[in-house]
Amino acid sequence: MKRSICILTALLVAVFFVGCKEETLPKITRIFVSESCGVVPMRVEVYGAASGGNETGDPTGGVNNLEYTWDFGDRTGSTSISYHEYTGPAPSEGFYVITLTVTDPDGKSAAASDTVWAFNDSLTVAASMDPSAGITTATPVTFDFLAATCAVDPDSDDDYVKLTPVWHIQDPAFRDTINAELDSTAIYYGRAPTHTFSEAGTFDAHLKVYYAEWDVFRNVHMQVTVDP
Repeated sequence: MKRSICILTALLVAVFFVGCKEETLPKITRIFVSESCGVVPMRVEVYGAASGGNETGDPTGGVNNLEYTWDFGDRTGSTSISYHEYTGPAPSEGFYVITLTVTDPDGKSAAASDTVWAFNDSLTVAASMDPSAGITTATPVTFDFLAATCAVDPDSDDDYVKLTPVWHIQDPAFRDTINAELDSTAIYYGRAPTHTFSEAGTFDAHLKVYYAEWDVFRNVHMQVTVDP
């Protein structure tokens, strides 16, 4: 009976110390970035909170002497400052990844990340057409555009309701005898209109996009060559 009690006691002690040892590992409890999206130059402030770590070998662990290292995602980092200024737009993904790493004196570490969207302009618009070549008077041409802002994800169709696009597509068949400014122009409202040209030639396609939240317009011009 005594031997059973001793074995049980030993197991409980082992479980206790193993559990405490796990608790000494660093753990990031919060990461905060002041701005999640903006136009460069863009200044952000960062804050992180962590627990755990082991400075003295105390099995209960502690929060002493954790080293904080920030990687701002643009090949810069710091262990001494909590702010950063982005001077250029984010790469093709559209965002920078900010990573906080905390390390204790024993070399144990933990990391957590957040993202920051940094644009070169408050609204960017790129127009396209399909097909882009080999167009004839029998070819329906579908126009489309991609837009990006802090409130519009270019890959999210639902976000485009925040924008107001207007297309002006030159075509001799659309002569307006009342308004000379609209002479020979087909007008479409919506993201992706389809137009079939009535004659061969080279015609202008003009897109105007309005972003009401920031009260900005962006204009994109294309030319369409139509073969007989």
